[in-house]
Parts: sequence; structure tokens; C-alpha cells
Amino acid sequence: MPLAVKLRQARQESGLTQQKAAELSGLEPNTIWRYEAGQREPSASTLNVLASLYVKPVEWFFEDEPESPPLTEEEQGELEADRELVMNEASVALRSASPNLSDEAIRSIAAFIRFVNEEETREREEQERSES
Repeated sequence: MPLAVKLRQARQESGLTQQKAAELSGLEPNTIWRYEAGQREPSASTLNVLASLYVKPVEWFFEDEPESPPLTEEEQGELEADRELVMNEASVALRSASPNLSDEAIRSIAAFIRFVNEEETREREEQERSES
């Protein structure tokens, strides 16, 4: 799992917003966002600060997650329902909610969309390389 994903996961598991994590770590909120979006990587000393803040050993950020078992038929159905929701309704929901979204929420949603797009591109490229 990429470092950016692990940083976001650790922050969320610790119950902190990007703003609060920035305040507690002495970093700028935009820096936290860039780390979690994969646009920058923290230095070793900054990673130590974040690991301490999130109460994780530094090694945790570099551990690979075990592969998930294959989906059951029920889980596949749920995934398809989620896919339908995302493809058909998410943009409509965001358009109606957007006047009420905070700047942090907008940045988080944008970072998530970029992350998903980058992950999909990376996975597709890796698969193409392994097939050649």
C-alpha cells in the first residue's frame, strides 16, 4: 500500500482531521494534504513526528496489507450496487451538497478522486507490464 494511503489511514484511525494533524505536528495543512495525495513524501524526521502523532511505529507505514480473499457472490452484488451509486449518483449528490462543503471537505474529496485515478492507472500499467 502506498505511503500516501497509509498516512491518510493512520490519521483517520487516530480521529484527526488534516487541520488538527497539521496543528499538532507543526506542519501546514496543505503539507498534510500533499502527503496524503501522494504529491510529496515526508522526510524521515517528519515521518517520525507523524508516526508518533498517529501512535504507529514507523515500520507500519511500509508494511504491505495482506491480499483480500476473493469476494463472495453477496459481496460482489454489494460491490456492483456501490459501483452503480458512485457512477450514477455521486456527482449529483456532490453538486447539491457543494455549497455547504468546507474547504477541507472539498480538498479531501479532490485528493481522494486523484488518488483513485492514480491507483487505477498504476494497477493497469502494472498489469500491462506483467502481461508483456
